[in-house]
Order: sequence, then structure tokens, then C-alpha cells
Amino acid sequence: MRFNAAIFDLDGTIMDSGEGIVRSVGYALDKMGVKDYDERSNYRFIGPPLTDSFMEYYSMSEEEAARAVAYYRERYSVTGIYESHMYDSVRELLLKLKECGVKLYIGSSKPEKFVRMILEKQGILDLFDFVAGATFDESRNNKEQVLTYLFEQVKIDPNSAVMVGDRYHDIEGAHYMGIPCIAVLYGFGNETEFKEHGAEYIAADTDQIFKIITSEE
Repeated sequence: MRFNAAIFDLDGTIMDSGEGIVRSVGYALDKMGVKDYDERSNYRFIGPPLTDSFMEYYSMSEEEAARAVAYYRERYSVTGIYESHMYDSVRELLLKLKECGVKLYIGSSKPEKFVRMILEKQGILDLFDFVAGATFDESRNNKEQVLTYLFEQVKIDPNSAVMVGDRYHDIEGAHYMGIPCIAVLYGFGNETEFKEHGAEYIAADTDQIFKIITSEE
């Protein structure tokens, strides 16, 4: 097979989690006194670290962004985390890859506790050989840090591993680790973004993901 290990992003790749994230961002902005924001534009928050997004998109200081993240988690940990659903046929994809002997991992910039809660609720936590996520204190925050942690904890051969994600952060994180990336079109990114950041593969659906991972060179 082309790849023996597949590292999956969570939001926008396994889970359609847009509703919970966007509503929780809105809750945080309301608490911070931000007015007249466009809720649709807050889909930009899906993927990158929250602190960075609050600072970039709403010109917050680092201290303000930290408060906004705390407000976000106030809602997300209770309600937002469950305002999501698994994309069609992702479960089948994971099961087929396991049957083929592919090692499955999670590399997400969402706090690891939340990642595990979501995977467990969906009944797929046990399909993954290791779950790597961010820390609440942000000592491990961006995709590069998360993937570095994953590679430190698990012996993964970079020559036979691939990242699967839906945003340019996944592509950049994969390239930082010296592995290629399959960028998925059904998430929150787009083909222009993927090509600009050099995704090696672009998949429209889970069937294409499976073929890319399991096909011979």
C-alpha cells in the first residue's frame, strides 16, 4: 500500500462540527462585548488555534484572546461539543482502513480531552491507535506542536505516513513533519487553498481517501 499510517484531523475531516464551534465563538464574542459580527465569517475559526483566531480576526490582545477562549470553552464544553455529527461514510472508511492494516491516529488542535469525548460519543475512539490533541494551557497548541507530540509518542515511519485534513494548517503541519497531506473537499477548506499550500492529494469523498491511502505507488 502507499501508506501504512494515516493521521486524521477531527473538525472538518471526521466531524462536521461547525455549528457548535461557531455558536460558541458567538457566545464568547457577546461576552467580550463585540458587536455586529457576521456569524458566517466565524467559520474561519474551525481549524486553527482559537487564541490565534481571536487575535487575528477581532484584533484582540493576547490577554483578551485568552479571556475569549475561556468564554468559548464555557459554552463549548457543555453544549457546543455535542452540536456536531460525523460525516457520511467516515465510520466505514476507518473500519476499512483498519481491516487493511493501516494504523490510525488523530492529530487535532482541539483540546485532547474534547477530542476523546467526541470520538467516544461516536463510538470510534477504539479505532485509533493514538489520539494527539492540544492542551488547555496551550503549551501544545498548533498543528506542528500536536504532530511533533504524536511522533514523539508513537513510532511512525514518515516514509509511509500521511495526514488527512481539510485546512491549510493540516497541510503545513504535515509538511513540517515531512509527510504528505490528503486535503478533503467536504470539510471547511477549498481547492484553491489546498493548491496554494501544496497539498499532495485532494479528495472529494471518503472513497477517494481510501483509494489514495491503499493504492500501490
